[in-house]
Amino acid sequence: MCGFVGVFSASPRSPVADDVLTRMLATIAPRGPDGTAFFRGDHLALGFARLAVVDAAGGGQPMATDDGRLRVVFNGEIYNHADLRAQLAGKGHVFRTRSDTETLLGAYSEWGDDCLSRLRGIFAFAIWDTRRRALFLARDRSGIKPLYVQRAPGIVRFASEAKAILADPAVPRALDVVGCFAPPQPDELCERTAFDGITQLGAGCALWISPPQPERTWRYWSYAPAPAGECGADAQVIASFRDELDRVVKMQMMSDAPIGAYLSGGVDSAAIVATMAAHAAEPVRTYTSAIQVVTSDDAWFASTLAQQLGLRARFIRSTLDEPALALLPLMAWAAEGDIDAGFICRFQLAWAARQDGLKVLVSGQGIDEILTGYHRSFAAFAAFSARRAAHRLLFDGRRPDLAGVLSTSDTGNADVAATDELKRQHAALSGYLLRFEDRMGMLAGVEVRVPYLDHQLLELCARVPLARRADLFSNKHLLREAVAGRVPDLCRLRPKFPFNASLPPLTHLLDMHPGAGGGLGDLLSPSAVKQRGYFAPADVQRLVDARRFDALDGVLVIHLLDEVFVRNFDPLRFSPVPPPPIDDVAAVDHGRLPAERLMLAARRRLTEQLAPAVDPLIVRVGLLFPVNAAPAASPAPALVVHFSDGREPYTLGAAVWGDAGADSRLVDLVRLADGRRTYAALAVALGLSTEGLFKLAEPLHAHRIFSPKF
Repeated sequence: MCGFVGVFSASPRSPVADDVLTRMLATIAPRGPDGTAFFRGDHLALGFARLAVVDAAGGGQPMATDDGRLRVVFNGEIYNHADLRAQLAGKGHVFRTRSDTETLLGAYSEWGDDCLSRLRGIFAFAIWDTRRRALFLARDRSGIKPLYVQRAPGIVRFASEAKAILADPAVPRALDVVGCFAPPQPDELCERTAFDGITQLGAGCALWISPPQPERTWRYWSYAPAPAGECGADAQVIASFRDELDRVVKMQMMSDAPIGAYLSGGVDSAAIVATMAAHAAEPVRTYTSAIQVVTSDDAWFASTLAQQLGLRARFIRSTLDEPALALLPLMAWAAEGDIDAGFICRFQLAWAARQDGLKVLVSGQGIDEILTGYHRSFAAFAAFSARRAAHRLLFDGRRPDLAGVLSTSDTGNADVAATDELKRQHAALSGYLLRFEDRMGMLAGVEVRVPYLDHQLLELCARVPLARRADLFSNKHLLREAVAGRVPDLCRLRPKFPFNASLPPLTHLLDMHPGAGGGLGDLLSPSAVKQRGYFAPADVQRLVDARRFDALDGVLVIHLLDEVFVRNFDPLRFSPVPPPPIDDVAAVDHGRLPAERLMLAARRRLTEQLAPAVDPLIVRVGLLFPVNAAPAASPAPALVVHFSDGREPYTLGAAVWGDAGADSRLVDLVRLADGRRTYAALAVALGLSTEGLFKLAEPLHAHRIFSPKF
C-alpha cells in the first residue's frame, strides 16, 4: 500500500528532470513512509513511496522481472495473490519474493491485460512493457485506489494523487469548480476532478499507451444489478452472502503488519469487526469517534459491542473546535476535492491507529450504496430513484414532459430507475466516500480496506433481481440476517445513522469558532470572494446573511483548494504532516440507554418491559409560554427543567419538538415516569398510541430528561 508517480514520453528521451520527479514524489510522502525509490529509462520515469504491509523485505518497488522486460509500480493489495502464484508456478514462473507485486508482474507476463479479470483486490498500477514499448495503467473495479492522469503533447503524467502531477512546473494549476463536486458516472472511462486538465482513470477501467498507436481506454468490469432472473430462496441468498462475507473478511485480514478496524456501532462496521474477531488470534483493535457536537450514540453502541466481543476498543473525542478546524487547509490538501467535518474525525482515528503501531484498518464503507441503506425501504429508494431520473432528464432538456412519464406511482418505471440508481450510487463511491477513506488513512500512513466492495460480493448482490429486492434490500435485510448470531441484536438491528451527514457544516463550525485557523472564515468575506473570482459576491453575501451554511460549504471548499493548490502551492507545505488533536474518551457512560436503543426496543415490541424513570436530579418541570405573543397566535411553549444540584434551569426551545409540538403531555409524561409504569402503560394513560408516545419521548431522552429501565 503505497503511492507512485510517473511521466511517460512518446519519444525515447528522458521525460522529466530528476529534481521535478523528486518534487512530485515529495507531495505524496505520507502514502509511503517506509521508503522511496526511483526508476529512469527511455520513455519513462517512475517514483515510488512505500508503506510496507506485505513482504517488507522483498516487496520494494519499482519492481522488475528478472529479464528486465517488465517494470511495475503498484498501490494496493491483491488478496488472492497466493492462489495466483500457485497457478503461475505451475506454468513455470519462478518467484523471488512473497509479495503480491511480483505476483502481479507474473500475471501480466502470463495473461497480458486479461490478468485484470483474475485479480481480486484493491489496486492502481502502471506496468511498463519494454518489449512492446507500451504503458499499461489500471484501477480496481470500485475505484478504491486512486489513479490520476494528465496529458500534454507527447507526454502523459500519472500519479496516486493529483497534487503530484501539479508539482511538475510544466503543468498548469487551475480548478474545475464543477468537477470538484460532480460525482463519477457509471459509464465514465475517465472521471472529472477538481483540477482542470487532470482526470482520474475510471473505476474498473484500464488504459493502454503505445505510440504511435492511439491510446486505448476501456472498461473491464461494470457493476450491473440484474433487472430479472433467479437468485434462489431468501434463506439461500442470505446463506451465500454470509459465506462470501466470511471469506472476504478473512482474505482481507492478510497482512504482515498490525491490523485494526473502524467501529461505529452500526450493523455495517459491527458485521465486519465481528467477522474479524471470529478469525483473529488476538482481540481486534477498533477505533471509534465520540462526536461532541451532535446527538450520536455511536460510542455507546461501539463500547457495548466491544465488551460483548472482547475487542480492544479506543474512543477518540472529536470536539471539532478551533484546534481541529485549523486542520481544514490540510484536509483540502489531502482530499483534493469536496470535504466535510467527517474528514477531520476520520483523520483523527487513522492517526490514533498509526500511533498505536497499526498500518491497516478495515472499514464498513460501501454497503449502504449497494443495499439502499439510506432509505427506509427498497420501495422508498425506487420512488427516490424515479424522481431523480425525472429531474436529471428534465435538467438535461431531453424530455420536457418526463415528469409525467416517470411518476413515482408508476412501479415499473420506478423499478427501472432504481436499477440505474444502484449503478450510479456505486459509481459515486469513487468520488466521495472512497476518497474519504483513502486520503484520510494515507495521510496518517494507514491503509484502509473495504470488504463490502469485494467484486464477488458485489456480483452476488447484483444477481438479486428487481422482484426480490423489496425483501432482501429493504432495511439491509440481507446483511442483518446474514450476521444474525454473530453480531448482537443491539447493533445488528440498529437503524442507519449517517455519520458525515449528521455533522454540522464546516462554515457553521467556523461561525461558532471565528478564530479557527487564523481566521479561515475570512475566506467567505466579500473581498475574498471578489478577489478569487469563482463566485458572484452578491450571491455569496445573500447566503451569508441567510446563514445557509450548507451552500456556503461549497464556497469554502473551492477557496481552500484555490489557496493550497493555485495561489500558494508548495509541495512541502504540509511536510511533515501536522498531527490532529487526539483526546481519548476515558470511559463511555453505560448508566443510561441511549435514545436509539429506546426506539429499537419499540420496534421489537418490548414496550411491556421498558419503564422510564426521571433523572433523580430533576426536581420540577414545566412549560414556559411567551408573554408577548399576539392574541390570536398559538404560542409555542418551551420545556423548562429544574435541577437539585444548583445548575441553571435547562430550557428546551419549541424547535426541539419539531412537528409534534410541545404541550402539557410532555410534563405529564415526565411526572408519570416513575420507573414502574411501562411505556405501554404510559401511552394508555396519556391517550396516545405506542408510536405516538415514542415520538413524544425521543427528545426527552436525547436531552437526558429520563432513561428507560428494564
